[in-house]
Amino acid sequence: MALNYLMTVSGFASILALFEMPYDFYVLLRGLVSISAVFLGVFSVIKGNPVWLVLAVPAFVLWFPLFGVTMDRGSWAVLNLLAGIGFLAAWRKFEFSERA
Repeated sequence: MALNYLMTVSGFASILALFEMPYDFYVLLRGLVSISAVFLGVFSVIKGNPVWLVLAVPAFVLWFPLFGVTMDRGSWAVLNLLAGIGFLAAWRKFEFSERA
């Protein structure tokens, strides 16, 4: 249940990052996406669906604040959109699998 909230918040925050936001929002986003990527990776392996590692591993590497990956705004916009869609898709997938 908590994973659903984490994926939802990460997905919407990533999409919200497409708009002009204060610098602190992007710092928070990096931490949020990194944490969400770790939980998504672990949960997908536990559930026997490691295909979600395709989203989790790159998201962790790119957004982890200590790695310090820097790109221009246009590149981050594309990645934020893809991450947002991916986290929302993961939320929908795991929401239904928890009910079954």
